[in-house]
Amino acid sequence: MEQYIIWGVTILALNACNTALTRARSSGSLVYHTVMACAAGVTWIFNQLFAVNILYDIWHHQDWLLFAVIGVFYIILTAIGSVGSHWLLVRYIESGKSRVGARL
Repeated sequence: MEQYIIWGVTILALNACNTALTRARSSGSLVYHTVMACAAGVTWIFNQLFAVNILYDIWHHQDWLLFAVIGVFYIILTAIGSVGSHWLLVRYIESGKSRVGARL
């Protein structure tokens, strides 16, 4: 159960970082883009560690109900991570050169 909780937090972080990275690419800040690219890379690696382990166990136990539950779990957390990140970034973080559409 603990690995699912840690993986859930990782999924939220991964999608939050990917949303921030996408927005950073459209900003005028190279620093913002660099930081978000590094954060997205680190969270992607951690996501892979958990996802591969969990999916490997499901495949070998052929627990297709768990696979369906994990699929819904993943979809819900990706949406929450992405939309939540977008809201926080627009509301509290992005200003000046880090705003989407800002020029260098």
